[in-house]
Amino acid sequence: MSFAVLRRLACPSCERPHDLLVLLDRVREAERGGPWLTLGCPGCGAEAHLELAGEQVAIGRLRRERGERFEPHMRAQQPGLRVQGRPDCVEVQLLHRSWVFPRGR
Repeated sequence: MSFAVLRRLACPSCERPHDLLVLLDRVREAERGGPWLTLGCPGCGAEAHLELAGEQVAIGRLRRERGERFEPHMRAQQPGLRVQGRPDCVEVQLLHRSWVFPRGR
C-alpha cells in the first residue's frame, strides 16, 4: 500500500480537500453515542466529523437536535483502512500509521 491510494476529503465548511491521514491527525475524540470521530478542519478549524466503516470513509456533520444524526458531505472508498470500535475507544489503522481515539463524554 502506498500514499498514492490516499483519498482526499473536502471539509463541509470550507471545501478544502485533505488527505485522510491529515484528518485523522486532527481528531479530538470518538463520539460516545456512535461511530463518529470529531475533528477540527486543518484549513479553517471548523468542526467536522468522520464516519469510518470497513474501507469506507465519510466526512460531514453530526446533528444533535432530537438525537444524533450524521449528515455526510462526501463519501469515499479508502483501501487499506482498518477500524475497530470498542466501548472505550476507536482504533484506526491506515498505511504505516495507527491511532487510538478515546470516546468522549
